Amino acid sequence: MENKSKTATDTEQLLRQAALFSEYDERETVLDMTANFLLNETPAYGPHKTRSIPKFYLNIFLAGLLVLGIGLFFLLRGSGNSTQPAKSTAAEHTQTTSGPGQEPGKPSGTETAGITAATGDRPAPSRPGTPVAEDSTQTDTETKNDFYVARGNGGGGRIAPPARVKRDTWPEIPEISEAEIAANEKRKADMVKAILKQEKRSWPGMNFEISPNTLLISATEVSNQEYRTFLYDLVINNRLDEFRAAAIVDSMWNRPYKDNESYRKHYSTHPAYNDYPVVNLRYGSMLAYCRWLSELVNKAAADRPRNNNSYEIRLPSESEWMLAALGNQTGPYPWGGPYVRNSKGLFLANFQAFRDSSGRVQLPYKDASITAPVISYFPNSVGLYCISGNVAEVVQPVPGNDSLLIKGGAWNMPAHFMQVKNRRFVSRDSAAQSFIGFRPIVEIKTK
Repeated sequence: MENKSKTATDTEQLLRQAALFSEYDERETVLDMTANFLLNETPAYGPHKTRSIPKFYLNIFLAGLLVLGIGLFFLLRGSGNSTQPAKSTAAEHTQTTSGPGQEPGKPSGTETAGITAATGDRPAPSRPGTPVAEDSTQTDTETKNDFYVARGNGGGGRIAPPARVKRDTWPEIPEISEAEIAANEKRKADMVKAILKQEKRSWPGMNFEISPNTLLISATEVSNQEYRTFLYDLVINNRLDEFRAAAIVDSMWNRPYKDNESYRKHYSTHPAYNDYPVVNLRYGSMLAYCRWLSELVNKAAADRPRNNNSYEIRLPSESEWMLAALGNQTGPYPWGGPYVRNSKGLFLANFQAFRDSSGRVQLPYKDASITAPVISYFPNSVGLYCISGNVAEVVQPVPGNDSLLIKGGAWNMPAHFMQVKNRRFVSRDSAAQSFIGFRPIVEIKTK
């Protein structure tokens, strides 16, 4: 009895120890292991020799599988080609109804006039207001990503992208209706009129005696609508090469911010963003806008006999920008004080204020998911809106430095970047960013 109870006790102890080594508590495996241990037999679960397949036969088997796979690939490919419908002929593109003096199913002379005999393709179908070049023959207008110019734009026809330019990055030429052309001409005239009249609301003067000439500065950053007026004017006057060079790089909304697909599609074109600052521009595009506006203003000034001035619209220098930003205030910010909130705790600009406990950025402007309208917050003493914050503004390059200088901070930058003296440099190739815009000045010279 004593031996039996001792054996039973040893067995229970071994069972408990074996269970500790079982990761998934497989009871049957534990029992087999314990029984084999008590009987002093070789464990059934342990390593053991297996009869291996000779390497020669294994290589033959793998080679057979490879040959079989290649055969199946060509077999399926051949059967797929045989099931495709035959290429349509010119007769299939014509109507099968018969008319007077015409055999049933036979195309008439007028129906076959537009068919290319060599290819059997039809000319690309035209849409209302979008004339197609007469010598163009294209079966599918969607796959080639061709672009059209609306009727009345001084040109018309199809503009195909060059072979070296990727079609997904080729700027699409907008179709502009007659009503949009009239509205664009009115906006353009209003922009010129505001400069010639030196409207303080739109172009306040910089009376700091920093130049012998009169200097005006835009009260706001250039908006989407103002820049779109420039682009539309290039299309209307058939200056399509200049339009392509000055087009907005909307794809930059998704770099490096991966969740801005809606901004990429709508920010620069939708009317809801008309009064928001234009972004994603190349440095040359900003200069082209200034040249275009200078041409318009000087042309209008020449038609006024009492106006003996010449006008140059350009980017401000760093010193000009700083004087305009500070005005008659002293302090690190354009509003004069060292704080970014007013006495009521409200933020004074659009910048990356802070992150909450979950790590999400809390923006100070309640209606701004990224940028804010160009007329937001309080203007500074000169009358400039968002001179700090919202989007960083490009100024003239520093002599001896090939990089671009941006001032004023932006919606995605901390508060210290908004300080007037702060500088930040970006490469010229990196000017097209979703946080960079510009604010031009006007230098008026007396002839």
